[in-house]
Amino acid sequence: MEDLIKRRSPIRANFTKRFNVLIAALNEENLNWEDIEIKLCSLERIAKDLGEYDDSICNALVDAKSEEYDKIEEYREKLDVARIRVKAYIGKLILSPNRRYQLLQRKPN
Repeated sequence: MEDLIKRRSPIRANFTKRFNVLIAALNEENLNWEDIEIKLCSLERIAKDLGEYDDSICNALVDAKSEEYDKIEEYREKLDVARIRVKAYIGKLILSPNRRYQLLQRKPN
């Protein structure tokens, strides 16, 4: 299990970095829809890799209430926060009269 924890460490660091970048982008005044989607997709991809390690570690744990499980759940909650923030951003964007007009005026590729 120690080997799994060591191999998971850089993935967690990458997840935290991508999460912080996404949240910072959502806090900017001039948001870019595509940039936000790309950042969320990257975060979800990393979360999938992280989840595979987390599942392996959980299977090796004897006590499901251990400190390790709490850490795993913390990263899952961060992904939930990111998804909810992006959904809220998209909802505001769709409801914006100016943005709706821009979307209607956009020509398909």
